[in-house]
Amino acid sequence: MSKVLIPLLAVLAIVWLWRRGQQTRRVHPPHPAPHQPLPMVPCARCGVHVPRNQAISGKHGDYCCVAHRREAERDGV
Repeated sequence: MSKVLIPLLAVLAIVWLWRRGQQTRRVHPPHPAPHQPLPMVPCARCGVHVPRNQAISGKHGDYCCVAHRREAERDGV
């Protein structure tokens, strides 16, 4: 019985080690770089911060919406 058991255990150990080595060789996709935060600007009318690329530019600064730009330009703020 031990004549069969020892070679069987040796073969199982070799197969286990080989499969374990194959798993570590797999190429994992790189993690994506974290996104950079967008620069924020305050609305010249209400003070709400909005991303610079979404801000509405006016004569007196940046605004969160067209209505605030109109109000500020109408009031001369």
